[in-house]
Amino acid sequence: EVLVDKIIADKLYDPLLHLVRNAFDHGIETAEGRYQQQKSEMGTITIEALQQGRHLVINVKDDGKGLDLEMIRRKAIENQVITETEAAALTAEQTIDLLFEAGFSTTSEVDDLSGRGVGLDAVKAQVRSLQGWVTVSHEPGAGTCFSLQIPSSLTIAKLLLCQSKGRIYALIADAIEHILIPTPQQIRAWDGGKTLTWQANSEEYLVPVNALAEVLRYASPMPSHRLTETRSDIKATACNPIILLHHQNSLVGLEVDQLLGEQELVISALGETIVPPPYLYGSSILPDGQLTLVLDGVMLAKIVLEQRSQGSIDITVGDSGPTRIKPSKNDPIFVKKLILTVDDSITVRNTLAEALQKADYRVIQARDGAEALQQLERYPGVEAILCDIEMPGMNGFEFLKVRQQTPKIAAIPTIMLTSRAGAKHRLLTEELGATSYLTKPYLTPQLLKAVATAIENKTTRQLSIAGESYE
Repeated sequence: EVLVDKIIADKLYDPLLHLVRNAFDHGIETAEGRYQQQKSEMGTITIEALQQGRHLVINVKDDGKGLDLEMIRRKAIENQVITETEAAALTAEQTIDLLFEAGFSTTSEVDDLSGRGVGLDAVKAQVRSLQGWVTVSHEPGAGTCFSLQIPSSLTIAKLLLCQSKGRIYALIADAIEHILIPTPQQIRAWDGGKTLTWQANSEEYLVPVNALAEVLRYASPMPSHRLTETRSDIKATACNPIILLHHQNSLVGLEVDQLLGEQELVISALGETIVPPPYLYGSSILPDGQLTLVLDGVMLAKIVLEQRSQGSIDITVGDSGPTRIKPSKNDPIFVKKLILTVDDSITVRNTLAEALQKADYRVIQARDGAEALQQLERYPGVEAILCDIEMPGMNGFEFLKVRQQTPKIAAIPTIMLTSRAGAKHRLLTEELGATSYLTKPYLTPQLLKAVATAIENKTTRQLSIAGESYE
């Protein structure tokens, strides 16, 4: 009675087979051993599936001898997974976690029954690729239960994997018009611009081309993917591959370094900590366990075309060939400023994010002061902070104290936004270095003015300090 997507069911086949074999080989005792424990001579292995909220739960349980935690610790020491000192400090849960370490096995010899030389780490990796997790419960002498818990609201799609500037991206295949490796004659390049001449259905198209990595904009530097293998089927060419995306009646070319092929992967939604750009569909886990962003090609093409129409990356074609319209050095270059909102209420955070984004700010979010510190570490370009006072975990006062002790965070204007209207709270936040103090409910114009003033004062102060240093 539990319906499961066929692709998910196929991915669960090997993990379930492995767990059933393990239950038979390691869990169920011999008939003589069961008789001595006053059990029925025939053991029972049960597989059950049920829906719990948004998760599919599959249990593989047996009525065998349970887990021998002491033997697991001993095997871990023999396999040099941990030392004797570390083993002595392990809790029961930490000991069970050793079962999922790469290369760990309680069997001295490989056989054809249970692991066949493959450990439970393979089970964990396969379930993790479905954005799920594995839990283990047991009762000595009464049996063991392995539970696979998998989100049932996942999207599975065919994705094109490609590499650009050291990172791997996944593009939803439905948005792709064509993929080609152009000849040098098809490309016309100049300082800061490139076009592709492409023929289809007896018509010739002049397609603007951008490097994928240059189209995507990050608020902070991103690490490169670890490329664990080199594709032997990828040949070096004079020109990089180009992916053509369509939006309405227009085409956009995205240049990548390599094409890594198509795969059916699970797409999960991004978290609520930040509001992602519209071209980010979600994330996915690659076969080697690395995370990658899933890009919505239609939205990506739309945004690139909008940027071109606004003149930031316009291309014109005249008698003398393509030319790029560059902004004048005197033109102001507008970069959206990054704001961090800190509040334990997701409703408040989303309302703030909506108001700030309409005012051309970018927004990241945090649930309390501790998460705010993590966000500030990940996004060094934050221009202002909006922070609540009363939050579980690290509250607003504690965050301000840490802020005072960290010069690079202390330089970021911090506006307290709280329902506490008392003079005591206001004075305390001022003593702790808060820039200003607003009370809920607030008026959006008042909030935006406070943010703009705080950023302006910060910029003026930095310019003043720079001027003094120069003198």
